[in-house]
Amino acid sequence: MNTLQQYGFVFGVSYLTSIFAAPFFAVHSGRIGPRLVLILGTLLQTVPGGILFGLLSFVEGKGLFLGLSYLLRVLYGLGDAAAYSAKLAILISLFPDRVASVMAACETFYGLGFTIGIF
Repeated sequence: MNTLQQYGFVFGVSYLTSIFAAPFFAVHSGRIGPRLVLILGTLLQTVPGGILFGLLSFVEGKGLFLGLSYLLRVLYGLGDAAAYSAKLAILISLFPDRVASVMAACETFYGLGFTIGIF
């Protein structure tokens, strides 16, 4: 693998993790509790995905840097899947007669967030 593929996979691995983790959180969040899953998912998004990933510039060595990058992005993907599943469960429980509208609004704004970005 060349450097571009390695670094590209760093950003893609979180979405790959979300794809496989989302069904798990969707099934088990009812038993664990959507509020707890939302809190844990948000913490997993914030700490490894935001704070620790930003501190990787202090890591020396390409192998260690890539290994920690993959690990932190996998943890971010787990948090993303957990938070998104819990958010949908909470919103659907608040608006049980408007499930289609809740799903449409969530998907629309999720897509808009990716499209617009952070400027």
